[in-house]
Amino acid sequence: QQQFLGCALAQFDSHSDDDGHRNTPSVFNTKELPETDEIPTINESADQNMYADETTESESIPINDEDLEEFFLSVLQLSGLPRFTNHAEERANMTDGEKAAALSDMFGKYCNVDIQKSKRTRRDLDPESIAFLVKRMRDEIERVPAHNRTALIEAQEKCGEEEFSDERLERFLRCEKMDAQFAAIRFVRYWQKRRELFGPEKFTDCMSIDGALCDDVIAIEKGWMQLLPKLDASGRQLMYLEPARHDKEGYTSKSLLRAAWYVIEVASRSNKDIDSGVVQLVWGENSTVWDYDHYLHKQINEFESTCWPCRFDCFHCLSDTKFLFRIFRPIVSALQSKESRARTVWHSNVPGCGILPVLSEYGITGDMVPTELGGTIHLNPSEWVAHRRAIEMEEV
Repeated sequence: QQQFLGCALAQFDSHSDDDGHRNTPSVFNTKELPETDEIPTINESADQNMYADETTESESIPINDEDLEEFFLSVLQLSGLPRFTNHAEERANMTDGEKAAALSDMFGKYCNVDIQKSKRTRRDLDPESIAFLVKRMRDEIERVPAHNRTALIEAQEKCGEEEFSDERLERFLRCEKMDAQFAAIRFVRYWQKRRELFGPEKFTDCMSIDGALCDDVIAIEKGWMQLLPKLDASGRQLMYLEPARHDKEGYTSKSLLRAAWYVIEVASRSNKDIDSGVVQLVWGENSTVWDYDHYLHKQINEFESTCWPCRFDCFHCLSDTKFLFRIFRPIVSALQSKESRARTVWHSNVPGCGILPVLSEYGITGDMVPTELGGTIHLNPSEWVAHRRAIEMEEV
């Protein structure tokens, strides 16, 4: 598939019409190929000159983004991958309530007041109602057959009371819009997935760097997924993800997935506003197709939608250029749930202004984001690990 995509890209790059716009070629146009089985020899110097001329010529050729995206979708489909979701069609079929909830999640308190009032997950519940729902959630957990909650039963025997406190269960309720039955299923699945990922020996250990994560420090220090020290204007936790940091040196994808799980746990426990979600900033600059890890992203999207005790309100995918995101967008969207796709915003650099102007519309300013995005925060994953280790030692 990689060779096929490379050939298709080369063919696409060599076609343009009289107006200077690139055409979407027929990938299997046999008339353009020589009718021979011989492998042509390559004149290295001539080949370099050819590409030098192409580069010079292509600088003056504008690229139609919509045609380019449609071309890549066609290439991916011909490569044997499924046809991905039509975003415009999907959004057109959303109900008014779904659109209002998505807008409220994306803009936070900057959203229209009427939309905020219509959002079910932002209801102000009194303590008695919350206590009733938590009790009902516990009853629903007991109704799950014992053979389906073996990991949870084992955790109840080995873990501390904090893992099963009312406040902890309320976080799962908030993720499921205060539905006790769905929250119970999410909580049971949380322990199942935690056991699968960390193994039967470690999944009940304390979720700390020197506990369950003792073998994953290298992956954490890569800084692939990091928490930002400041909340956004709506009081939500900001999370920074940089795919280019995934260099696969000294750790495995599963280790990096455990590191991501740990970051989510810290985010869930750190923010005292239990109803606040997480806003994720994905910086795609300097990323290549080789940085994309299908297993990693598939698992994270599954955990986010089915078991993590943390609700993702919005995903901001950011890059200086549109070209790379035009390739990744259909692949990433295919792995997301419908709800996540509706809350994903794709931003490119504003010429002369950078990324910050588009983020400010969502209540995210320069003092909240790292220097990579034009902000003032200097990220140092190793220092963050040391800071977390000190906090965890103090808690012990």
